[in-house]
Amino acid sequence: MKLSIDRLIKLIPEWKGKLIKVNPINSGITNINFQVTVGKKLFFLSMPYSNSELLNIDYGNKYYNNKICGEINISPRVTHFIESENLLVTEFIKSKASSLAIFQSSKEIEQLVKNIKLLHNANPFLRNFNMLSQISYYQNILKKDYLPKKLFKYVNIIKTLKQKLYLPNDKLVPCHNDLLAENIINKDNQIFIVDFDYSGNNDPCFELGNLSVEMEY
Repeated sequence: MKLSIDRLIKLIPEWKGKLIKVNPINSGITNINFQVTVGKKLFFLSMPYSNSELLNIDYGNKYYNNKICGEINISPRVTHFIESENLLVTEFIKSKASSLAIFQSSKEIEQLVKNIKLLHNANPFLRNFNMLSQISYYQNILKKDYLPKKLFKYVNIIKTLKQKLYLPNDKLVPCHNDLLAENIINKDNQIFIVDFDYSGNNDPCFELGNLSVEMEY
């Protein structure tokens, strides 16, 4: 998908009259991503695919939570959010590609844990996140025609887990909920967390468990 400069200027009028370059960069499952140069400044721009509503991502929630984390310097700062387009613009942080190997050293792990602690003590996020509810949502989209029958025997197990595992709302903390290596940037020994698609107030144990699985700790 192309993003024209004319369209950008229409969405962000303050960029009018400035030299603008738009370069597509690696896009993920949920978003189309661009590096945008405006004069001498670099920005990271993300916008959803046309069918990304099926993934149940609230882009207003993503913006709100990313803004909180940018203000405490654990993620790139948000510069613009165009609600009508679900278009989010943040600072662009130049860094090397992240990988599991980078986050196996004690130094990087310590820095990452410090940021996670700051995240979990930040101001409350806009919405709560419940992984088991998310699974139920995806299940309803796929319906019986698309799922192996054996999966449906786990439906009652999921319902039981929802009752047993989840904390009351006043015990939840701001969580990223998707801490894989690709969502963590290491620049000049400073860690930044990016991609707040699934962020929300959650049980911090879920965050740490998810991190351990993704990082193969």
